Amino acid sequence: MIRLPPTNKKVSFKIDVYKANERKIIVKAPRFFFARKVLITETTHATMHYMILIQDLEEPISTLRFDIEPIACVDKRFQITGKICVPWVRGFERYKHFSDKTLDKGIYVNVPIPTPTGYNTSVNPVCLELFLDPPCRYKIRLVGVSMPLSNVLTQMGPVLPLSFGIVFISIACASCSGIALALASIFYFVTVQ
Repeated sequence: MIRLPPTNKKVSFKIDVYKANERKIIVKAPRFFFARKVLITETTHATMHYMILIQDLEEPISTLRFDIEPIACVDKRFQITGKICVPWVRGFERYKHFSDKTLDKGIYVNVPIPTPTGYNTSVNPVCLELFLDPPCRYKIRLVGVSMPLSNVLTQMGPVLPLSFGIVFISIACASCSGIALALASIFYFVTVQ
């Protein structure tokens, strides 16, 4: 049932009819590497909705980027809305809206908090719903994983001094400088303790 408000202007609406599983795409989140994967080479004409289910996206450190690129449009103008839903965070929904005037055509998906212990992201994954402008055909791809530098430093911070000490010792041994070797040894033992 569709209810239209009374008006004197022309009103139009679009209907997209498809089977429930026809527009669902299941993606496993890659771990600690950059991935490029085309999910849909070209959407069919007048497609309005896709649901991308992202499994194994469990930590806030990982961010996935999905690019939605218009391939062919009847008109040069288009609008796309993405809705991100994280099921284990009650009431968490985030929206991203862009159009032909928006420079960045990517939607970044991440989770605000880690998954609770025992939560199965295969059964209830993170969801990205795409609401597309029907006069266009789109290419949808997973561009990759990015980890913010602050998160990398937080995770790798405890081992960085040790790594620099080892590199410093190896450089000192290669140049056979006794002073550099002594300084590197002192630095190494200070960071270990």
